[in-house]
Amino acid sequence: MKKRIIIPSMFLAAALVLSVITSSANAQGIYDKARQAVKSVKVETQNAGEEIKAKREELKKEVEAKREEAKKRVEAARSEAQQKAKNRLDEVKAKINKIKDDRKRQTSERLQEQLNRLNERWTAHFSNVLSQLENVLAKIEIRIQKAETGSGNVSDAKTAVEKARAEIKAARDAVTAQAAKVYTVSFVSENELKVAFKSVKEQLHTDLTGLRDGAVKNARKAVQDTFQALRQVPNVDVEN
Repeated sequence: MKKRIIIPSMFLAAALVLSVITSSANAQGIYDKARQAVKSVKVETQNAGEEIKAKREELKKEVEAKREEAKKRVEAARSEAQQKAKNRLDEVKAKINKIKDDRKRQTSERLQEQLNRLNERWTAHFSNVLSQLENVLAKIEIRIQKAETGSGNVSDAKTAVEKARAEIKAARDAVTAQAAKVYTVSFVSENELKVAFKSVKEQLHTDLTGLRDGAVKNARKAVQDTFQALRQVPNVDVEN
């Protein structure tokens, strides 16, 4: 007959307490490690957020600086062109003042002023369009940085950004060149006025349309291509 082994209750209690202590210690260790890991991730996320915020501010200042620089360049180019064309403008005004018909003279004066005001208005508009494109491009660059932080492959998007920058610069140069143009009519007699003004107006329209459908359109397309390249990055948040 086998003897029953009787373990005193005090030993059972001690074993149970030891087991609970050991389990608690292990659980506490796991908890501490998990908390430290979460803390590390939180710090890294916070640092990444601060870097992105700093980049956003940097890009904002860069866009504003470019806008002011472009504005000054256009104004300087226009002022220089008008100064160079002063003699030609004075000559045209003198011819217009000699027109005997008051209605024709007033109409001619108004049309001559309108030609260069139109050029000034449209070049200012195109300059603003390019500034808006630069703002959009800056936002896209922020998205690219976020995607890169998340280990996304953004090489194509970065290449597209560089191309867009080049197209915007080319468009800026084209706008500056257009702003530097001065439009004046050339006529000998009053009978030539209508044809002369029509010819200059058509030239202005051709130049402005060429700028709109050429350099400015290329810049807009390049920024759109950059956005499309960003959308190809897996799981990227493309919302503004």
